[in-house]
Amino acid sequence: MILSVSPHAASRVARRGLVALAALALAVPLRQAAAQVDGGDGFLFHRPNAALTLRVGYAQPSADSKVFSFTTGLLTLGKGNFAGGALATDLEFPISNRTALMFGVGLSASDARSEYRDFVDNNDLPIEQRTEFRRVPISVGVKYFLAA
Repeated sequence: MILSVSPHAASRVARRGLVALAALALAVPLRQAAAQVDGGDGFLFHRPNAALTLRVGYAQPSADSKVFSFTTGLLTLGKGNFAGGALATDLEFPISNRTALMFGVGLSASDARSEYRDFVDNNDLPIEQRTEFRRVPISVGVKYFLAA
């Protein structure tokens, strides 16, 4: 069996390999520098005073409650119409060497056009509408680092 690889694909693989090797080559000296500068706690200069995390994802509710059953029975919607994009952020503050306090807020939303299943207007046309579903989770948490 003979495999042929285009020059463009070979060049792309070679570039990715070089980037990976460069990252590995930099990782060891940076880790050694962090150990010398800050006593080896894993940070190059010092432990951060706060951290901000941003997350992007996709939210798919189970849609098994009576509210969802009522809505999908009345309108031309399915359980998948309540799924949508999700955004969240966490703010973290260390309270000790191995513990941090976290505050978070997020948003997931969906927007779907639908019609009433069993009703029409006086011109015998479907009654159309827009259905929005939003969730805003707010959280407080504690993070404990198992190894320091």
